[in-house]
Amino acid sequence: DVAVVANSVTYGRPRGIFSAGVEEPNALVQVGNETMLRATQVELVDGLEAIGLNGRGRLQLDSNSPSGGGQGGGPRYDKIYAHCEVLVIGGGRAGITAALDAAQTGVRVIHVDEQAEPGGRLLSAGWNDWLAAGIATLESAPDVRVLPRATAFGHYDQNLVLIAQRLENGGRLWQVRAKRVVLATGAHERSLIFANNDRPGIMLAGAARTYTNRFGVAPGTRAVIFTNNDSTDVVAADLKRAGITVEAIVDVRAGEAVVDTSSSPAGEGMKFPSPARGGGQGGGLRGVTIAPLTGGGPRREVECDLLCVSGGFNPTLHLFSQAQGRIRYDKGLACFVPDVAPPNVEVVGAAAGDLGGRGQGTIMPYWVVAGDGQAWSNHFVDLERDVTVADVRRALGTGMRSVEHVKRFTTIGTGSDQGKTAGINETAIIAAQLGQPVGAVGVTTFRPPYVPISFGLMAGRNRGDLFDPIRVTAIHPWHVAHVEAALVLPARGRGHGSRRPPRMPSGTRKRRRDGRLDPRQD
Repeated sequence: DVAVVANSVTYGRPRGIFSAGVEEPNALVQVGNETMLRATQVELVDGLEAIGLNGRGRLQLDSNSPSGGGQGGGPRYDKIYAHCEVLVIGGGRAGITAALDAAQTGVRVIHVDEQAEPGGRLLSAGWNDWLAAGIATLESAPDVRVLPRATAFGHYDQNLVLIAQRLENGGRLWQVRAKRVVLATGAHERSLIFANNDRPGIMLAGAARTYTNRFGVAPGTRAVIFTNNDSTDVVAADLKRAGITVEAIVDVRAGEAVVDTSSSPAGEGMKFPSPARGGGQGGGLRGVTIAPLTGGGPRREVECDLLCVSGGFNPTLHLFSQAQGRIRYDKGLACFVPDVAPPNVEVVGAAAGDLGGRGQGTIMPYWVVAGDGQAWSNHFVDLERDVTVADVRRALGTGMRSVEHVKRFTTIGTGSDQGKTAGINETAIIAAQLGQPVGAVGVTTFRPPYVPISFGLMAGRNRGDLFDPIRVTAIHPWHVAHVEAALVLPARGRGHGSRRPPRMPSGTRKRRRDGRLDPRQD
């Protein structure tokens, strides 16, 4: 069993696996020469060696690496340019349906999905037969190209989309120009904020369902579910079916909330690592404290080793915003949704705010559980950057009002996960402190890349002569044949990479004038 996978970057607090996808803020590993990989996306194969990344890290010379910047046995990268009429990004139900519809029209279709097998959340929901039939149809269609393990990380002018595809020993950069782009990028589940909400054993409810149903791994033995929406109903049912005891379901709509957690058995006294003095000691979750939202009334302590949290879902609008699409806040869904789409860009499924497939149902917008007189220094907003509610309040206390300024002051969303689970929580905290609507505060700018990418992927094979190509003249072979006798050729190109003799010695000109040196003879 693995409970602690890393220590936090600033306070050294123990952290565990929080999600099951690209939004993971804690479990970062290095595999071979590739660093800053999310353990939740690394496929397990025989002989895999992964090194956990803790804290701040440091730059150091790797004495085992080959000379020449890793040009020996390191990863290999390619570049491919492609064109299509329809580019579908996302392999969930909406993405597969969009690709199937486009394939029936006979146009060229490229279907992109970041996972090893398409399906999205359906892989954890028992849709195996439908998925198998849909994927088989796409793979057999003559004008459909399916790209697995491929993440679209940039959406630029005129529907130019950059895609990073993971290969066995390296990667491939796809530069795709599409006539129409369909964004079926899904939605990320977000957390609720409460005291000591960063302990190992606390994870998103959807992630717990994924590990249980798709991978057959029990993330705990005794679970508590903390939610403000209906999506956790199926989570509770699946956990029970897998033999995991659900000790309590805490729903803010019923007037209850998890106000604190403990790392020791409930009833033995709660000791919390302080951010001020670090928190490397301690381990996984051992219990939670449940209390009424009003602050009064009795409290109860429940022993558990798994806390499944769901604060709703955020449509994944990074690519949509990069393409200059406008978004708006939907009060009914408690999230930002697409408003005005760019030309030839369509958003479908959960990314468009259709959260029925997530089972969100009725949601009560709720963000932060009251601190019970504490200084908010252990209510974590951004787990990767170790940013707390206290940091956000401090930024507002200095006079900052823009969400962009608060982001830079606190570093929320500046980690490798780009705040995928923290962004709207930051907005909600600012809105509550300033007495403004969440929609008026807005969100920070979504910038490419959507996920971290390596410099090697951008460079590809452009090294040496491929990085600086040499152009030669039509009579270059003759120049080479007579270089020792007549001509002086530069070692590299002159003027836009062209290679031609800068001069001819006087003796050469005389022999050519006398007819003793004729390039037509070669």
